[in-house]
Amino acid sequence: MYVSEPEVRFCVLVSLDEKFDPHLAQAENLAALFIALKDEVFEIRELAVCIIGRLCSLNPAHVMPFLRKMLIEVCEHQLSLLSSCGVYSYSLLLSPLVD
Repeated sequence: MYVSEPEVRFCVLVSLDEKFDPHLAQAENLAALFIALKDEVFEIRELAVCIIGRLCSLNPAHVMPFLRKMLIEVCEHQLSLLSSCGVYSYSLLLSPLVD
């Protein structure tokens, strides 16, 4: 299922608070969250990173491999740009995981 409006995707991710975490941490639901990491809107990608980071403690066996793969892809993509804007957005995207 693909939602074309960024506002709708943003609202859906904002509504996924901690009470949904046990369901979101299941492997089949994690896949949908990882799709949000490739969204064209930075704020949506940032929300997805925050949610996925929150799920690490609930299902690390499924979350960590996806998260490692995503981090490598983000690093390769952003560092290949070699621009201050790319490095800055990369650091913003990863900051929720470091805090």
